Amino acid sequence: MFLHEAYLSYDKRAVTHCMFLHEAYLSYDKRAVTHCMFLHEAYLSYDKRAVTHCMFLHEAYLSYDKRAVTHCMFLHEAYLSYDKRAVTHCMFLHEAYLSYDKRAVTHCMFLHEAYLSDDKRAVTHCMFLHEAYLSYDKRAVTHCMFLHEAYLSYDKRAVTHCMFLHEAYLSYDKRAVTHCMFLHEAHL
Repeated sequence: MFLHEAYLSYDKRAVTHCMFLHEAYLSYDKRAVTHCMFLHEAYLSYDKRAVTHCMFLHEAYLSYDKRAVTHCMFLHEAYLSYDKRAVTHCMFLHEAYLSYDKRAVTHCMFLHEAYLSDDKRAVTHCMFLHEAYLSYDKRAVTHCMFLHEAYLSYDKRAVTHCMFLHEAYLSYDKRAVTHCMFLHEAHL
């Protein structure tokens, strides 16, 4: 019936969505069926962010972009569990994809993997970076990107340094922050 109304209203995206759901039912692809039902409810409740998310997932399925599909499934589960920080993170990643901000996409993928591996320090770090982006704190963003690269290169001394700086930020220990910024610039 939803598809019928979409045809009558000439809502092409809704028609496409329903055809996708129909095929998912026929192929017994349970994850796809679950996704589409979620989109259907989002349409009916006029939750624009959820609709946008699901369309993004739909396009990811069609293009076989596995990382994007994985991301969206993670967001879907976050919605269902009401994990607000995870939802916020995923929306940030979604916007990064749309704006082609590669550094932000890389950051969010790192956070996503940290969630899955239960690496609490990495999750804490990434949330700190996320907040720095939103507040336009350039020094904090620079610091976190440096830490992110240190993780990826397994440079233990750099990781240790940055964790010390991160804790200094959180405790508002200005002398420690000043020291670490000096050390950070010395590294660079």
